[in-house]
Amino acid sequence: MIAVVVSSVVGAGLCSAGGLKLANRFAKTPEGWRWVAELSVMTAILAITFGICLSRHGIAATLLLLPLAVLGSAAAAVDARQLRLPDPLVTSLALTTIPVLVLARPILGSDPAAVNPVLLWGLALSGTLLVLIPAGWGWGDAKLVPILSCWIGIAGIPAALAAATYSAMSIAMLAVWRSHWDGAGTAIPYGPAIVASTLIAWATA
Repeated sequence: MIAVVVSSVVGAGLCSAGGLKLANRFAKTPEGWRWVAELSVMTAILAITFGICLSRHGIAATLLLLPLAVLGSAAAAVDARQLRLPDPLVTSLALTTIPVLVLARPILGSDPAAVNPVLLWGLALSGTLLVLIPAGWGWGDAKLVPILSCWIGIAGIPAALAAATYSAMSIAMLAVWRSHWDGAGTAIPYGPAIVASTLIAWATA
C-alpha cells in the first residue's frame, strides 16, 4: 500500500511538472496563488488517478495513462489560462492515442472495436455543442472530445457514461467558481474538466 501511495505521488509530481513545462511554451505561467493552485490541483488529480489505477489494474495499465497525464494536463493548463487548446498539444495527444489503442488489447484485454460507439458518441456530442454554443465550445474542445472518447472507449460504455457524468459535474462546479471569482458570464475552460474526468473514469473502470 505504501509503495502504491509513494509511486502515485512521485509519478503525479513528475507528470505535473512535465505537463506544466509544456503548457508554459504556449501560455504564460500564472503568478502567485494561481500557479500554486494549478500545480496542486493537477498533482492531486494525477496522484488519485495513478493510485486507483495501480491498485485496480497494475503498473502496465498505469503506464498507458502517461501520455494522457502529461499532454492532457498541459492542454488543460493552457485552456485554464487562456481559454484555448493549442493544436500541437491536441495533435500530439491524438498521435499517442494510436499506440495506446494497440497496446490496450494485450494489457487490458479490451477489444479495440469497443471504441467505435464511444467515438461516434463523442463526435456527435462535440459537433452538436459546436453548433449550439459556438461562443463557448471552441474548435479545440471539438477536437479534444473525440480523442478522449477513444481513450475512455477502451474501458467500455460504463466508463464513458461515468466520464460524461464527471465532466458535467466538473463543468458545473467550474462555472460556479468562475462566476464567484471573475463575475457572471465569464467564459469556462472545458478542457480541465473533461481531461480530469477521463483520467479518473479510466482508472476506476
